[in-house]
Amino acid sequence: GAPSLPATLRWIREAAEDPTADLAVDIMEVGITYLCSTLGTTRQVPPKVAQLRQGVLATLRDAGKEEFATKLSEAMTTARFLQELDEGSKRLSITTQPKEGMQRYVSGILGKITVWPMRRGFLDHFTQAINGEWDPGCF
Repeated sequence: GAPSLPATLRWIREAAEDPTADLAVDIMEVGITYLCSTLGTTRQVPPKVAQLRQGVLATLRDAGKEEFATKLSEAMTTARFLQELDEGSKRLSITTQPKEGMQRYVSGILGKITVWPMRRGFLDHFTQAINGEWDPGCF
């Protein structure tokens, strides 16, 4: 079977700690690709992965692997954002916003969106709200 996400993060971190070792770059590339794909599919960040996040990102940056750190950070931020939308977070869900605060809500959300998968996820959420009970006349 596939490795757990926490195990994959530990392997990435170990590879970043010794980036000149045989296969270190391959381990980081394959591990990050796997994590990004899995997080994109599950739209959830397990608590253990969230705990390991900062340490792994710092180790990648210290090793001069900023592009890997950026890719991993974006995937984790996106998955967490989508997880909150899926779970109906009062802070993020459009259906929990008061009609009079809708423009402020949309502006705030758009200010938080940093990558295309986040935007696509929000647009999907927005579409579901319009197709549901939410009143599109709020705008």
